[in-house]
Amino acid sequence: MAVSESYKLVVIPASTKTGRAVIEILLSDPRKPKVTGYYRDLSRVPANFLASPDFKAVQGDVCDGSTLNFEGADAVLAITPPRTDGEDVEEHARVSSQNVKTAVMSTKSVKRLVYLSSMGAQFEAGVGEIKSNHIAETILADTSFEVIFIRAAYFMENWLQSVSAAKTSHVLSSAIPRDWAIPMVSVSDIAQACRHVLLARFSGAGRRGAPVVFEMHGPRSYNATDVERAFSEAAGESIQVNTVPKERLAEYFCKMNLPMNLVPEFVEMTRSFLPGGVMAKELQYVDEQNVRRGDRELVDVLRSMWEVIV
Repeated sequence: MAVSESYKLVVIPASTKTGRAVIEILLSDPRKPKVTGYYRDLSRVPANFLASPDFKAVQGDVCDGSTLNFEGADAVLAITPPRTDGEDVEEHARVSSQNVKTAVMSTKSVKRLVYLSSMGAQFEAGVGEIKSNHIAETILADTSFEVIFIRAAYFMENWLQSVSAAKTSHVLSSAIPRDWAIPMVSVSDIAQACRHVLLARFSGAGRRGAPVVFEMHGPRSYNATDVERAFSEAAGESIQVNTVPKERLAEYFCKMNLPMNLVPEFVEMTRSFLPGGVMAKELQYVDEQNVRRGDRELVDVLRSMWEVIV
């Protein structure tokens, strides 16, 4: 099936940073797909989206299956946003993924489901908060239409919380060692990948139990020295990065005001991509045949954040 003016897409939830970026890039696409965004709170819909004739906002919650109706859509992009409200992240992943699956399976129109997942989602244990992505993949893989999993690397935008600290003290902390690089990727490059797979011709690939899976990385991996260099270049002055030892990760995450139930999850997740972690080997020896790479460097993302954070 070729993309036409009647091609219809769903993004759920649409209020996430990635969901918003995907919608922006879809609405700028010359093929003019029709996009429906699901929001728990319609007051969060950007004004420029509402002004587009190709966009519709719908009130719906992935935790309430009765609010989801994807009939008429050709493809769906699903996202499992992190829960930072103290709720059980694994249970949330089970409920929300099952609701999305049920809503998609209830239609006669949907032909493709794209799920924005995470590096490490192939592991059932040892990856902390990423277990929510593993749960979602397991549930969503068992469907009767085309399924694509995009396993994104560490978001470059996660450094946003460090920008203010770096501006005031010129010092920030990193859980990434100086001699250990990990893949990172920008939200804008993830959005480009989502647009590509959402608007691609239907191939019949990724059928029940055998989804198409690929990793989404930036142009290269980064260690703490690379992060320090990128911050300094973005700031136009010297920024110091202090690395956090493994044994102090819990203290490090507690200072971020995370709910207490998430601290051990974030500690385990971080350890999973450090030396000795379950992800360590494959992150150091990347299978390029299964990787798509964006072109946005960390310094570009940091510079854009640096300019808007006071």
